[in-house]
Formats: sequence, structure tokens, C-alpha cells
Amino acid sequence: MIALSGSVQLRPTRRRARPGCATTSHHHLKNLNRRISRRAIGFACSEAARLRRQRTHLMTTSLTSAETTAIAASDRAAIIATPKVRLRRRRIVIEHPDTKAGEALLAEALGAADRDALHGLLSQLVKASVVARKPDQGNLAFMVSTLKSIAPRDSLESMLAAQMVSIQVATMRCACRLACTDDVQQQESLTRALTRLSRTFAAQIEALNRHRSNGACAITVQNLSVQDGGKAVVGNFTQHTNLIAAQPGFVDAAALPA
Repeated sequence: MIALSGSVQLRPTRRRARPGCATTSHHHLKNLNRRISRRAIGFACSEAARLRRQRTHLMTTSLTSAETTAIAASDRAAIIATPKVRLRRRRIVIEHPDTKAGEALLAEALGAADRDALHGLLSQLVKASVVARKPDQGNLAFMVSTLKSIAPRDSLESMLAAQMVSIQVATMRCACRLACTDDVQQQESLTRALTRLSRTFAAQIEALNRHRSNGACAITVQNLSVQDGGKAVVGNFTQHTNLIAAQPGFVDAAALPA
């Protein structure tokens, strides 16, 4: 009983349970859960549709971006079309519907002369990709993709490019160890190894460029001064190790314009 000011008193009323009230509450909760689940499903469907539209928009914009245009301008469609290499139970698998056609495409992209050369090269790349005494799929995919981008034209370039990608992986592995160690002796040893690997990589680039240019050395002369009685070679010439080939011959100094 609650007493108020004055003579009015209020008594708390007790609500009697109506027959079937529990059943009504149960049905109400069930309907509410159904509505909530329907709303959740509708929201999930709308969110999935929004993500699909966003993905489609990104794919469409990526096809027209400046980066993709630059890649297409450099004629890399053939490299992208070549099959990928996977490791399955430590076996090399070339992903292509036709095994022979996939091997032929990959051999052409990697500069291998035949099937034996291709599998030998891939086997060497698998051994060079080892991390914790196990072949690493990520390293192998990176090495094969980089080897494709170098586009070796013969067996010599193929072997040299394989050495280059292997040296690159070893260099970054050495750099990772250098960043993770605090021991002074290990830091000095890793620094020397990193320096040697970097120099080796630079020498390999120079060797590849020299091989592709057939050992030619381009020399550009901008100013020419010939004294009285001297002679000069006029025209384009190519200098090799033991040979100098020149176009038309010697001209006296008197014949040159002042």
C-alpha cells in the first residue's frame, strides 16, 4: 500500500495471467525472430550485391588505368598468357589444359631449347626457392614470373636470367637476416655477403646487356679536332675486341671544313 498526501490511498494492482498469454508471447517472439532473420538476410544480400558491383567497378577501372595501358603498350600479353608453375606434393605442375602445349609455351617464354632443358631449369629454380629446407611456392612463382619478364632469347640468356633471379632471392633473404639480427659479428658477415651478392647481380646485368649487344661498344664523338697532316675516320664504326670495322675511309685534315 502506498500512502499519498491527503486521504487518497492507492493499492498496487496485480495483473492476472490471461489464459493463453504464454502462447501468445511465444508466437510474438517467433514472429519477431522471423522478421529479424528476414531483415538480416535482406541486408546480407544487399551487401553482397554492393560488393559485387564494387568489384566489377574496380575490374572495369583497372582495365582502363594508365598502368594497364603501359603494360599493354610494352607488349606483355604473351607473357601473361603463358601457363603458371605450381608445386603439388613436391612435384612441378604446369597449369594448362594441354600438357604439351603448356610446356611449349613455357619453354618459349623461358628461352629453353626443349622439354629436358625446361624441366631442368624449373628443377633448379625449385631448389633455389627453398625456405626452411622446403620449396617455397611464393619464391618459385616470383622467380618464374621475373624470368618471363626478362624474356631470354636463347639458352645462354635463360641460364643467366635464372642465376639473376636466384641471386635476387638470396640477396633479399640475406637482407632479411641482417635486419633481424643484433649480433655484431653476424651483422658484419651478412653485410659482406649482401655486398658481394649485389655486385654479382650488377655484373650479371652487365653480362646480359653485353651478350645481347654482341659485345659492341657504342662510342659517340661530338667534337673532332684534326691537326695539319693528320687523318680522321668519318662515318659510323663498330669496335670489337680484335677488330675495327669502319665506313668510308680516311680523310685528310685539309679536306675537313675549318
